[in-house]
Amino acid sequence: MIVLAKAGLLDSMLESARAEVAIPQEVLAETTAKKELFDAQLIHRRVSEKKLVLRTIRNRERCRMLARDFNIGAGEAEAITLCLEQNATLMSDDKKAMNACRVLRIPFTTAPNVLVALYRKRRLSREQAQQAAQKLILYGRYSSELIHRMKEDLQ
Repeated sequence: MIVLAKAGLLDSMLESARAEVAIPQEVLAETTAKKELFDAQLIHRRVSEKKLVLRTIRNRERCRMLARDFNIGAGEAEAITLCLEQNATLMSDDKKAMNACRVLRIPFTTAPNVLVALYRKRRLSREQAQQAAQKLILYGRYSSELIHRMKEDLQ
């Protein structure tokens, strides 16, 4: 969420989503902890506007087990738990969370994938997509291989 907000992609993603985009409480807390930052304010505003839907996980024990077993943070564990409870896709750039999704057979996507999908759906011009890609590179932690693939997909 933070990287999408910083790259100017959050609103485009929310507008083009075919399903509800939900976040658990811990993800909201983590993404809005630095209240003075633009991205935190944007995320909080989208929750207030109900464009991002706040959901509570039901199975706290499963969440604790996921955090322990996959050595992931509380936000990632809640997000994965929510995906399991709602049969949903996870959006994360966290490598450990993505590995957990592979093991648990949870579909997932990343900010670069969101960018490419928005570009292919013509929600972004080539120039807008390339500017957003530069921001993803600046704010995200992506391998040179992933950056190269993203740039190729935006051609």
